[in-house]
Amino acid sequence: LTLGRRWRGVTGPRDARHASRQALNPQQELELIRYITKLNKQGLPPTREIIRNFLLKVAR
Repeated sequence: LTLGRRWRGVTGPRDARHASRQALNPQQELELIRYITKLNKQGLPPTREIIRNFLLKVAR
């Protein structure tokens, strides 16, 4: 059933649906990973508040 609907174009690939629900674009995600890595190297655990503040800056 699912393959038939995909074949007819009723449904698309999962990746397309997933991408539309992403909160961050790939560049922002990479920046977040780098930031968390930097915090870890400094011995700072990345708390929710730290991550949230960083993301508020990145999202601008």
